[in-house]
Amino acid sequence: MAEGQKEKALRAMRDLELFHKLVFLRMSQSERNLGQKRMLLRLSRLESRHSKRWTSLLEKKQEAKSTAGMRFTVSLLEVLSRIAGVALIVKMMERIENSRYSHLDLVLAKSHVSKKHLAAIDAIKYEEVRTEDALEDMIIKRGAVLGNIRDVTFGMSDGLVEVLAAVTGLGAALQSAPLVFVAGLIIAVSGTLSMASGAYLSTNYESNLKTKSHRSEDKSEGKSAGKSAYYVGLFFFLGALFPISPFAFGIGGYPGILLSMAITLTVLSIVAVVMAVVSDTEIFPSMTKTLLISLCAVAVTVLLGTYTRSVLRINI
Repeated sequence: MAEGQKEKALRAMRDLELFHKLVFLRMSQSERNLGQKRMLLRLSRLESRHSKRWTSLLEKKQEAKSTAGMRFTVSLLEVLSRIAGVALIVKMMERIENSRYSHLDLVLAKSHVSKKHLAAIDAIKYEEVRTEDALEDMIIKRGAVLGNIRDVTFGMSDGLVEVLAAVTGLGAALQSAPLVFVAGLIIAVSGTLSMASGAYLSTNYESNLKTKSHRSEDKSEGKSAGKSAYYVGLFFFLGALFPISPFAFGIGGYPGILLSMAITLTVLSIVAVVMAVVSDTEIFPSMTKTLLISLCAVAVTVLLGTYTRSVLRINI
C-alpha cells in the first residue's frame, strides 16, 4: 500500500512539474519585459528537467498526463497573469508545489526508498531552492500588484462590502432597480475618489514621518503616495461594480439583493483565497472571516432598508 502511494506521489510531482513547464512557457510568450521573459523561459526549462528526473524515479514508467488535457488550465492561468500579473500566478504555483513536497515527504517517510533515490530527490530539492525558488522570488518581488497588495486588498474588499451594504439597504427600501443602480454608481464613484485621496494623504503623511525620523531602513521601504492612491481607488471601483451589476440589468427588489449578495460573496471568497495564498496563511479561516464580516454588514443594512420602507411608506 505504501509503495503504491509512493509511486502515486512521484507521478503527481512529475505531472506538476510538466504542468508548470507549460504555464511558464505560455506566460513567457506574452511577456513583454525581456528580463521577466528570460526568467520565465529559464523556469520552464528547469521544470522540464525536473519532470524527466521524477520520471526516472518511477518504477513503472507510465506516461505523463496528456498535455492536451492541461491546455485549458494553462490558457486560463495565462489570461489571469495578464489581468493580475505574472507574480501572482507564480506565487500560487509556488504554494501548490510546496504543499505537494510536504505530502511527498510524508509518503516517503512511510515507504521504503533506496539511498540512490533519496539522493536524487534531494538533488531536485536542492536545485528547487538554489535556482527555481530564487527566480520565482525575483519575479514575485517585481510584481507591481503584489508590491501594493495591501492597497489592492483594502480597495477591493472595501468596494465590495461598502457598496454591497449600500445597495442591499437601498434595494430593500426602493424596489426600483434603475434608482438603486444610479445610487450605487454614485456611491462607487464618490467612494473611489474618497478612498484614493485618503490613501494618498495617509501614505504621504506616513512617508514624511519616516523621513523626519532619519531611519534609513524605513526610507528604503517607503512607497509612492500616488501609487497607493491609484491601486486603492482602482480596485475600490472594480469591487463596487459587482454589487450593483444585477440592478444594472433591471433586477430589483429582493431578487436583485440576493443576486447581488451571491455575486459579491463569490468575488470576496476569491479575493480571500488569493490573499491567503499571497500571505502564506490558511485559506479556510481567511475566507470564513471575510464572509462573516460581510454578511453582518449586509444583514444590518437590509433590516434598516426594510424598516425605513415600512415606516416612511416608500412605494418606489
